[in-house]
Amino acid sequence: MADGLLYNHFAGKDDLVVTALGEQAAELVHAFLAARPEPGTATLEKNLAALAPAALEFNARIVPLITGLFGQADLLGRFLDAIRAGQVGPQAAFAAAVEYVQAEQRLGRAADDVDPVAVVELLFGACQLRAFVAQLGQAADAGRRLTSTRSSASCSVRCSARDIGFIGQVMVAARARPRRMAPRSGAAAH
Repeated sequence: MADGLLYNHFAGKDDLVVTALGEQAAELVHAFLAARPEPGTATLEKNLAALAPAALEFNARIVPLITGLFGQADLLGRFLDAIRAGQVGPQAAFAAAVEYVQAEQRLGRAADDVDPVAVVELLFGACQLRAFVAQLGQAADAGRRLTSTRSSASCSVRCSARDIGFIGQVMVAARARPRRMAPRSGAAAH
């Protein structure tokens, strides 16, 4: 494709990149929404067992889009502005997962005192960490780890379904008492 043709549709290469990444982010959100279980259709354990791998897959694919821009602050800022404006980034998938937990509460399948945001923070936080760590390793290793993580996500969700109230309460307590990390020994205090 000729450069002139591209610039008829985009102001520059950065606009093209932001548009392409925004479209990829939108596709990832739509895939997550399609994989999200319908509240009340199966047991809570089975629904969470479906939600966990969907969250893992979403994060495994969205993290590289964002981390690939870390060295380009202006481009990263424009991309983040675009996905916020279009509600097509991680915040949209996160909100959908929170809505899922809230729906299970309304159905009486999850305790009312569970903080849905805390539960989803725990789930997405673990998935984001796995995805970020996979980005630091070899590409072949990352695929193997993702496959391994999918099966462990399905297995560990049994505990989460049973203890969803406990997990939610732990997360609420953790958010209520933020801790400051002590400087490493030998590091200068700011």
